[in-house]
Amino acid sequence: MRELKRKWMTLYSALMFAVIVAIAFFTLAYIMDQNTSYSYIIMLLVFFGVYLGTNLAKLARLKIPRYRIVKVVKCKKCGYVEVGVPQKGDYVFKETGTCPRCKGPMYIISIYREKVS
Repeated sequence: MRELKRKWMTLYSALMFAVIVAIAFFTLAYIMDQNTSYSYIIMLLVFFGVYLGTNLAKLARLKIPRYRIVKVVKCKKCGYVEVGVPQKGDYVFKETGTCPRCKGPMYIISIYREKVS
C-alpha cells in the first residue's frame, strides 16, 4: 500500500509540474499573440491543475495503518496464555507444545492482526 501511495504521489507531482509548465507556456503565447484560444486552454489547464492539486493533497493526508500479526496459545488444563508471533504453518487449534506450569497440552486459540500505533 505504501508503494502504491509513493507511485501515485510521483505521478501526481509530475503531472502538476507539467501543468504548471504548460500554463506558463500558453500564458506567454497569449501575451505575445493576443489570441483568445490560448486563454481557453489556460483556463482548462488551471481547472485541471486545481483537480490535480486537490487529489495530491488528499493523497498526502492519507494515513496507511501498520499492523502486526499475533497468535494466542492457551493451555487446556490450567488456562495459561502466551502471546507471540505466528510461524509459517501455524493454524487455529494446532497443538504447539506443553504448558510450562502444568505440563498440559497448549493449543493456538486465535491468530489475528492488531493495529500498531
